[in-house]
Amino acid sequence: MQLPDLFYGSQIALFGRYTGSGKATIVLVRGSETVQLPFDVVFPEESSGAAFLPRLWAARKIGHLLNIIRFEGETEELKNLIIALGTEYGIATPYTSFLVREEVHTTTAPPPFAYWGPSAVGAAQATKSLTEAKTLQSADYVREVSGRVFLFLDGVWQESTYEEGTPTVDLVYLSDAYFALLDRFPEIAPILALGEKVVFKLGSAWVRIGEQGLTELGPDELATFGG
Repeated sequence: MQLPDLFYGSQIALFGRYTGSGKATIVLVRGSETVQLPFDVVFPEESSGAAFLPRLWAARKIGHLLNIIRFEGETEELKNLIIALGTEYGIATPYTSFLVREEVHTTTAPPPFAYWGPSAVGAAQATKSLTEAKTLQSADYVREVSGRVFLFLDGVWQESTYEEGTPTVDLVYLSDAYFALLDRFPEIAPILALGEKVVFKLGSAWVRIGEQGLTELGPDELATFGG
């Protein structure tokens, strides 16, 4: 594989898939010189140590789709795919501008692409930055927790895949129910640490932490979440 130039203090991010697992050696060859840099690595069968990768992949995917739209024209399928990716991973795009303003979160009537002039240059640069993204900084309204993306909408940290109107199990913040859930499912502690109002999925149910709801949870209610 031919890599682009790498300068001092910079980095290159590569994406790919591998089959199998176990120990391997990666060898980098520098230019036309006979300098080889071997790296011993281990490819696990499954890894959760790079939680940032899905969102970085999504950014590049969105950049690729925006490029297609710029040069070949918009289709409903491409637009919907960009909206779905942008919403799930908390990435602002021309079709998910609602992500940059807490008080506005609709996906209607995005501004059309400009194909020439200063606006076109800006659109091209923004698309290029997504396509070639090496890191993706979280904005104040986006948090990545336990491999999930949360958006801060209307004062609530809401898991990005939640759809408005979906029924939730409502629990009062810091109530006995709150701590009973945490005791049964300690893995949700980083999610609860987001704040006093949080919406997230647990098992097959959605949980809403806030000012109103249940203050106690019995065995039957806990069984709703599985585990």
